Amino acid sequence: PFSKAPERYVRSYAKMNIKYEGSTMNLDLLERKNKYSNGFCHWPQVAWIKPDGTWQPSTANFTSLADPKAVGSGHRAITTLFHEAGHAAHFSCIKQPSPLFGQEHPPF
Repeated sequence: PFSKAPERYVRSYAKMNIKYEGSTMNLDLLERKNKYSNGFCHWPQVAWIKPDGTWQPSTANFTSLADPKAVGSGHRAITTLFHEAGHAAHFSCIKQPSPLFGQEHPPF
């Protein structure tokens, strides 16, 4: 069941020795009215090494689509959770000297 998915996600990624380098992960996992019906991952703050050499951890927001009332929703939601979590893990660990390597481009 999907109710165990967040715990499985944390345990699975820990066993793969994935580090989030101090990043903040915000998960939005359940279906709700007016929510975009697809998985999504967004970084309002990308990870990067600042010019003074200090580390800026990322903030990632990612979604899944669990609907506790819908039969079969759990499989789709777990698949989406792990997929988007992979993006979040990857982009939380980019260690480059520019925020532009973090995929999200700031406005100029």
